[in-house]
Amino acid sequence: MIFNDYIDKDKNIQTIIYEISLKTTRILSFIGIPALILISYQDVYIYEVPVLVLSRIITIVVMAIYLILSYTNIAEKRKYVILYHYFILISIIMMACNSVITIFSKIDSTIYHKMWSINALIGVIIILYLFSGYLKYFYFVVILPQIYLYTMLILYINIDITTFSLFTYPIVISALLLFLFYYKKVNFVKQYILIKRNEIQKQRIKEKLNTEEELNAQLNKLNNELEKEIKEKEVLQRKLKKRANIDELTSLLNRRAMFEVIQNIFKYDRKRIRIITICFIDVDNLKYINDNFGHKEGDSVLFKIGKALKESVRDKDYAGRIGGDEFLIYFENLSEKKAMEVLKRITGKIDEENNKITQNYKMSISFGCIQYDPEKHQSIDDMVYDADKKMYKQKKKKRKKN
Repeated sequence: MIFNDYIDKDKNIQTIIYEISLKTTRILSFIGIPALILISYQDVYIYEVPVLVLSRIITIVVMAIYLILSYTNIAEKRKYVILYHYFILISIIMMACNSVITIFSKIDSTIYHKMWSINALIGVIIILYLFSGYLKYFYFVVILPQIYLYTMLILYINIDITTFSLFTYPIVISALLLFLFYYKKVNFVKQYILIKRNEIQKQRIKEKLNTEEELNAQLNKLNNELEKEIKEKEVLQRKLKKRANIDELTSLLNRRAMFEVIQNIFKYDRKRIRIITICFIDVDNLKYINDNFGHKEGDSVLFKIGKALKESVRDKDYAGRIGGDEFLIYFENLSEKKAMEVLKRITGKIDEENNKITQNYKMSISFGCIQYDPEKHQSIDDMVYDADKKMYKQKKKKRKKN
């Protein structure tokens, strides 16, 4: 509720997150320094575990430095404030993790001491959540130190499964609090946007509601803006849908879109289409090119082959990249023999590109084309399977020849 009060102020969301980080970290430091001093005293004189004092001193020093800097000009630099917020949270949980490791590594530690350290870890996780504000990478603050903790316990302290099961509660509570953090952050942003939008709309209406004509004009304007926004969203959705269907490197259809298109054609338009032929294409020696000339050069090879495919197929045909070095072409009303002629044109274009390559390699492809046979092919997957087998036969011949 305290954080939500910031929304009513006339500030942008980044300023709000910065001010929340500034104030919550101050509060945490004011509370944490005396608390950690007391705990350090107990570690040395009561529990007689002085090795834990070092991690507590580090956290105290970080908090003290922050308190001093937060009242100087450095506090005006948002990046440093948020960075210190991260440092303090990480130092607190690392301190708790080191305490657990120390106690579990001591031979004379009782189950009481172990449970106490686990409960302390749970308490620290809850404190992190309460003082998290709206940090962008808070998830890593909680998860990474715990990964370090459990790795140390398993690899170096060699705890058994029964003992490790004691950490079920910290893991479950961490997951729950991370979910609550996500929910809190999403609601905060939604509430901020909603209130700001309402404020803007109220202000506009208040300025324009002098006469009935102005009111109607304002309403019409709002309606037009809404329609424009809907149209823009529709355009954006179409662009996103297109982007989701296109392979970014080659500008061909991606695997999901390619199979979706040809499966729909195979299912609904097969009777209308007299001949269906597909060709399965595999780029030769792409791994060799990547390993010896770099992935950038390998991407260039894929781009050039994709370009050759795009330039060689007709408008009613479909070409797509369905794997790292695999392509698929769908030909409509084109026989297997004619499709092989198209593949020859593609290899010709690839040979032309090879003449321009200055590196010590040549691009080439292996392919297999198959024409639809109703007795053999019950689905498009059957056709792809047969085309794939043909392609591998050609690739084997090349290897034997070489």
